[in-house]
Amino acid sequence: MLKIGRVVISVKQLNNKGFAISTILYGLLVVMILLMTLLMSTMSFARNNNKKFVEEIIKNLDGTRISTKKIICKKKEGGVEFTPGEEINCDVNGDSQYVTVFNYITSKDNKAILISKDNLAGVNTNFTNISNSLKTATQSWTNVTNPVRLLRFDEVNANCNPTNTIPVTVNNSLNAYCAYLANSTYWLETSIDANNAYFINSSSKAVASQNKATSMGLRSVIEVDLENIE
Repeated sequence: MLKIGRVVISVKQLNNKGFAISTILYGLLVVMILLMTLLMSTMSFARNNNKKFVEEIIKNLDGTRISTKKIICKKKEGGVEFTPGEEINCDVNGDSQYVTVFNYITSKDNKAILISKDNLAGVNTNFTNISNSLKTATQSWTNVTNPVRLLRFDEVNANCNPTNTIPVTVNNSLNAYCAYLANSTYWLETSIDANNAYFINSSSKAVASQNKATSMGLRSVIEVDLENIE
Protein backbone atom coordinates (compact mmCIF):
# COMPACT_ATOMS: atom_id res chain seq x y z
CA MET A 1 0.00 0.00 0.00
CA LEU A 2 1.29 3.44 -0.95
CA LYS A 3 0.56 6.40 1.29
CA ILE A 4 0.86 9.91 -0.08
CA GLY A 5 -0.28 12.50 2.44
CA ARG A 6 -3.80 11.58 3.35
CA VAL A 7 -4.35 9.64 0.11
CA VAL A 8 -3.81 5.95 0.35
CA ILE A 9 -3.43 4.12 -2.94
CA SER A 10 -3.07 0.40 -3.07
CA VAL A 11 -0.81 -1.27 -5.64
CA LYS A 12 -3.74 -3.44 -6.60
CA GLN A 13 -5.81 -0.37 -7.52
CA LEU A 14 -2.94 0.95 -9.62
CA ASN A 15 -2.62 -2.34 -11.40
CA ASN A 16 -6.37 -2.50 -12.07
CA LYS A 17 -6.43 1.03 -13.47
CA GLY A 18 -3.31 0.41 -15.61
CA PHE A 19 -4.81 -2.79 -16.94
CA ALA A 20 -8.07 -1.02 -17.76
CA ILE A 21 -6.26 1.77 -19.60
CA SER A 22 -4.10 -0.71 -21.48
CA THR A 23 -7.18 -2.72 -22.41
CA ILE A 24 -8.89 0.41 -23.75
CA LEU A 25 -5.79 1.43 -25.74
CA TYR A 26 -5.34 -2.04 -27.22
CA GLY A 27 -9.04 -2.12 -27.98
CA LEU A 28 -8.80 1.17 -29.83
CA LEU A 29 -5.76 -0.09 -31.74
CA VAL A 30 -7.59 -3.24 -32.76
CA VAL A 31 -10.60 -1.18 -33.87
CA MET A 32 -8.33 1.11 -35.90
CA ILE A 33 -6.63 -1.88 -37.52
CA LEU A 34 -10.00 -3.41 -38.37
CA LEU A 35 -11.21 -0.11 -39.80
CA MET A 36 -8.05 0.28 -41.90
CA THR A 37 -8.33 -3.30 -43.13
CA LEU A 38 -11.99 -2.78 -44.00
CA LEU A 39 -11.19 0.48 -45.79
CA MET A 40 -8.37 -1.08 -47.78
CA SER A 41 -10.54 -4.06 -48.70
CA THR A 42 -13.32 -1.74 -49.84
CA MET A 43 -10.90 0.34 -51.91
CA SER A 44 -9.36 -2.78 -53.47
CA PHE A 45 -12.80 -4.16 -54.29
CA ALA A 46 -13.85 -0.87 -55.84
CA ARG A 47 -10.61 -0.67 -57.85
CA ASN A 48 -11.08 -4.20 -59.19
CA ASN A 49 -14.66 -3.45 -60.11
CA ASN A 50 -13.65 -0.25 -61.90
CA LYS A 51 -10.89 -2.10 -63.77
CA LYS A 52 -13.28 -4.83 -64.87
CA PHE A 53 -15.82 -2.20 -65.90
CA VAL A 54 -13.25 -0.35 -68.03
CA GLU A 55 -12.02 -3.61 -69.58
CA GLU A 56 -15.58 -4.55 -70.44
CA ILE A 57 -16.16 -1.19 -72.12
CA ILE A 58 -12.96 -1.52 -74.15
CA LYS A 59 -13.88 -5.08 -75.09
CA ASN A 60 -17.30 -3.95 -76.30
CA LEU A 61 -15.81 -1.05 -78.22
CA ASP A 62 -13.32 -3.28 -80.03
CA GLY A 63 -16.08 -4.69 -82.15
CA THR A 64 -17.28 -1.29 -83.29
CA ARG A 65 -14.02 0.67 -83.37
CA ILE A 66 -13.50 2.48 -86.69
CA SER A 67 -10.00 2.32 -88.12
CA THR A 68 -8.51 5.60 -89.35
CA LYS A 69 -5.99 3.75 -91.48
CA LYS A 70 -6.80 4.16 -95.17
CA ILE A 71 -5.50 1.39 -97.41
CA ILE A 72 -4.90 2.87 -100.86
CA CYS A 73 -2.55 0.24 -102.30
CA LYS A 74 -1.72 -3.42 -101.77
CA LYS A 75 1.56 -5.17 -102.50
CA LYS A 76 1.18 -8.09 -104.89
CA GLU A 77 4.26 -9.81 -103.48
CA GLY A 78 3.31 -9.28 -99.84
CA GLY A 79 5.83 -8.64 -97.09
CA VAL A 80 7.00 -5.32 -95.70
CA GLU A 81 10.04 -4.70 -97.89
CA PHE A 82 9.76 -2.93 -101.23
CA THR A 83 11.68 -3.88 -104.36
CA PRO A 84 12.20 -1.39 -107.22
CA GLY A 85 9.91 -2.34 -110.05
CA GLU A 86 7.59 -4.58 -108.03
CA GLU A 87 3.92 -4.30 -108.90
CA ILE A 88 1.52 -2.69 -106.47
CA ASN A 89 -2.24 -2.61 -106.97
CA CYS A 90 -4.00 0.60 -106.00
CA ASP A 91 -7.56 1.75 -105.42
CA VAL A 92 -7.21 5.16 -107.06
CA ASN A 93 -10.88 6.11 -107.25
CA GLY A 94 -12.09 4.87 -103.86
CA ASP A 95 -14.30 1.98 -105.01
CA SER A 96 -12.27 -0.60 -103.04
CA GLN A 97 -11.21 -2.25 -106.30
CA TYR A 98 -7.43 -2.55 -106.33
CA VAL A 99 -7.08 -2.89 -110.07
CA THR A 100 -4.81 -0.02 -111.16
CA VAL A 101 -1.28 -1.39 -111.33
CA PHE A 102 1.80 0.67 -110.46
CA ASN A 103 5.51 -0.05 -110.20
CA TYR A 104 7.37 0.88 -107.05
CA ILE A 105 10.31 3.23 -107.69
CA THR A 106 11.58 4.32 -104.28
CA SER A 107 10.54 5.78 -100.91
CA LYS A 108 11.09 9.30 -99.65
CA ASP A 109 9.79 11.15 -96.58
CA ASN A 110 7.68 8.11 -95.55
CA LYS A 111 6.01 8.03 -98.94
CA ALA A 112 6.27 5.42 -101.68
CA ILE A 113 6.81 6.85 -105.15
CA LEU A 114 4.88 4.76 -107.68
CA ILE A 115 4.57 5.00 -111.45
CA SER A 116 1.71 3.53 -113.49
CA LYS A 117 2.75 0.25 -115.07
CA ASP A 118 1.63 1.39 -118.52
CA ASN A 119 0.90 4.63 -120.30
CA LEU A 120 -2.42 6.23 -119.41
CA ALA A 121 -5.05 4.88 -121.78
CA GLY A 122 -6.00 7.20 -124.61
CA VAL A 123 -3.51 9.92 -123.68
CA ASN A 124 -1.16 11.23 -126.37
CA THR A 125 -0.08 14.80 -125.90
CA ASN A 126 2.64 17.36 -126.54
CA PHE A 127 4.76 18.59 -123.67
CA THR A 128 3.02 21.94 -123.24
CA ASN A 129 -0.35 20.27 -122.75
CA ILE A 130 0.80 17.69 -120.22
CA SER A 131 -0.89 19.30 -117.21
CA ASN A 132 -4.35 19.41 -118.79
CA SER A 133 -4.06 15.91 -120.25
CA LEU A 134 -2.90 14.45 -116.95
CA LYS A 135 -5.65 16.19 -115.01
CA THR A 136 -8.33 14.96 -117.41
CA ALA A 137 -7.05 11.38 -117.44
CA THR A 138 -6.87 11.10 -113.65
CA GLN A 139 -9.81 13.26 -112.54
CA SER A 140 -11.57 10.21 -111.11
CA TRP A 141 -8.60 9.34 -108.89
CA THR A 142 -10.22 10.84 -105.82
CA ASN A 143 -8.56 8.35 -103.46
CA VAL A 144 -5.09 9.70 -104.25
CA THR A 145 -4.39 12.49 -101.78
CA ASN A 146 -1.13 13.76 -103.29
CA PRO A 147 -1.14 15.46 -106.72
CA VAL A 148 -0.62 13.16 -109.70
CA ARG A 149 2.50 14.09 -111.64
CA LEU A 150 5.12 12.74 -114.06
CA LEU A 151 8.49 11.16 -113.39
CA ARG A 152 11.43 13.58 -113.28
CA PHE A 153 14.86 13.22 -114.88
CA ASP A 154 16.63 13.46 -111.52
CA GLU A 155 14.53 10.59 -110.16
CA VAL A 156 15.42 8.40 -113.14
CA ASN A 157 19.11 9.24 -112.74
CA ALA A 158 19.11 8.62 -108.97
CA ASN A 159 17.37 5.25 -109.18
CA CYS A 160 18.61 3.93 -112.50
CA ASN A 161 22.23 5.02 -112.24
CA PRO A 162 22.99 4.44 -108.54
CA THR A 163 26.72 3.93 -109.10
CA ASN A 164 26.92 7.04 -111.28
CA THR A 165 28.85 5.13 -113.95
CA ILE A 166 26.51 4.83 -116.92
CA PRO A 167 24.46 7.94 -117.82
CA VAL A 168 20.78 7.18 -118.23
CA THR A 169 20.95 8.80 -121.68
CA VAL A 170 23.14 5.96 -123.00
CA ASN A 171 21.35 3.27 -125.01
CA ASN A 172 20.19 0.30 -122.89
CA SER A 173 21.26 2.07 -119.69
CA LEU A 174 17.86 1.47 -118.08
CA ASN A 175 18.06 -2.29 -118.48
CA ALA A 176 20.32 -2.81 -115.46
CA TYR A 177 18.16 -1.25 -112.73
CA CYS A 178 15.03 0.18 -114.32
CA ALA A 179 13.85 -2.08 -117.10
CA TYR A 180 10.30 -1.59 -115.80
CA LEU A 181 10.52 2.09 -116.77
CA ALA A 182 11.46 1.37 -120.38
CA ASN A 183 8.51 -0.71 -121.52
CA SER A 184 6.83 2.28 -123.21
CA THR A 185 7.61 5.74 -124.57
CA TYR A 186 6.42 8.73 -122.54
CA TRP A 187 7.28 12.23 -121.44
CA LEU A 188 9.25 13.01 -118.31
CA GLU A 189 8.34 16.10 -116.33
CA THR A 190 11.74 17.74 -116.86
CA SER A 191 12.26 20.43 -119.47
CA ILE A 192 15.69 20.90 -121.10
CA ASP A 193 15.14 24.32 -122.66
CA ALA A 194 12.40 26.33 -124.32
CA ASN A 195 12.03 23.83 -127.15
CA ASN A 196 13.04 20.42 -125.81
CA ALA A 197 12.27 18.10 -122.93
CA TYR A 198 13.29 14.66 -121.68
CA PHE A 199 11.34 11.48 -122.37
CA ILE A 200 11.78 7.73 -121.94
CA ASN A 201 12.52 6.01 -125.23
CA SER A 202 11.37 2.39 -125.16
CA SER A 203 13.35 1.60 -128.31
CA SER A 204 16.72 2.72 -126.95
CA LYS A 205 15.90 1.82 -123.32
CA ALA A 206 17.24 5.19 -122.24
CA VAL A 207 16.35 8.80 -121.54
CA ALA A 208 16.34 10.96 -124.66
CA SER A 209 15.33 14.47 -125.68
CA GLN A 210 12.52 15.50 -127.97
CA ASN A 211 10.93 18.65 -129.28
CA LYS A 212 8.08 19.74 -127.03
CA ALA A 213 5.67 19.90 -129.94
CA THR A 214 5.88 16.13 -130.37
CA SER A 215 2.95 14.08 -129.08
CA MET A 216 3.55 11.00 -126.96
CA GLY A 217 2.13 9.11 -123.99
CA LEU A 218 2.18 9.74 -120.24
CA ARG A 219 2.82 7.49 -117.25
CA SER A 220 1.44 8.93 -114.02
CA VAL A 221 3.36 9.09 -110.77
CA ILE A 222 1.64 9.08 -107.38
CA GLU A 223 3.05 9.37 -103.87
CA VAL A 224 1.37 7.20 -101.25
CA ASP A 225 2.04 7.25 -97.51
CA LEU A 226 3.79 4.00 -96.58
CA GLU A 227 1.22 3.36 -93.83
CA ASN A 228 -1.49 3.35 -96.51
CA ILE A 229 0.08 0.41 -98.35
CA GLU A 230 -0.83 -3.06 -97.17
